[in-house]
Amino acid sequence: MGCLVEARDLWKVYRGGVEAVRGFTGSFGPGRTAIMGPNGSGKSTLLAMLAGVLKPSRGRVLVCGRDPWGPGWAEARSLVGYAPQDPPLPRAVTALEALTVLGGLMGLPLGDARREAVHVMEELGLEGLAGVKVSRLSGGQRRRLGLAAALMGSPEVVLLDEPSSGLDPAARARLWRALGRLASGATIVFTTHDPVEAEEEAGMVVVMHRGRPLARGSPRELIERYAPRPRVRVWGSGVPRGLKPRRLLGDGAAEYEVEVERGVADVVSAYASEGVGVYRVEVARPGLREVFLELAGEELEE
Repeated sequence: MGCLVEARDLWKVYRGGVEAVRGFTGSFGPGRTAIMGPNGSGKSTLLAMLAGVLKPSRGRVLVCGRDPWGPGWAEARSLVGYAPQDPPLPRAVTALEALTVLGGLMGLPLGDARREAVHVMEELGLEGLAGVKVSRLSGGQRRRLGLAAALMGSPEVVLLDEPSSGLDPAARARLWRALGRLASGATIVFTTHDPVEAEEEAGMVVVMHRGRPLARGSPRELIERYAPRPRVRVWGSGVPRGLKPRRLLGDGAAEYEVEVERGVADVVSAYASEGVGVYRVEVARPGLREVFLELAGEELEE
């Protein structure tokens, strides 16, 4: 289960010359890959092209060796479960009926489709909504139902656009546990602007900015390569002379980068030696947020 999804020099240019994706080349294999970047970086557009929903302006997509825009398009698309941010669900039927119909369209006998729908809904904590019409679901509930739809039939490729957006912490944790059970061994690609989620849930991360990939690697590899130094934030009555902060944060706080743990003590000692009062110290382990700042030269928006 699980297969290779390839993007070869993908471009998407909208009317007016707006380049949403600019020459993306890369492959995604079994396991979880996060495409991380701020809003407007091209993440959703890229995912839609990989899913065979949005036609590239240039370049090629291959899903398990099949082109979703070529002669093997039907087979390629049948291998993919895709959950966009606003899933196109039929609104006049109940949540369970919507998933059952989808299972039927996938070729499952009616009884099997219903059993599969019940199982997926239970895994995602949606069993209480089985008899509720889609039109009466909240936005968050429809999004979770869209995730359930993407997992119907155990697809080999699962593409999820901001899957945890709008979910409370308990629902988010349940989502990732369910993915571990329902899509074990699948190729899972999800977009996120949350660096903590990317670091915790993905084995590989692609950093995107303004339509281009900036870097790719495991969270640990990216952090070690681009953000190796911890940061120390000190709140005090001033800043010692001769101690140059990386940046001033306001409210009497300054941020420093240090090479080793000893550097934390050196920073605090510099305050004490000049009689500058210190009332709070934080040591921040570098993460993917710092990686993005280093690569893009700006903060990762939330």
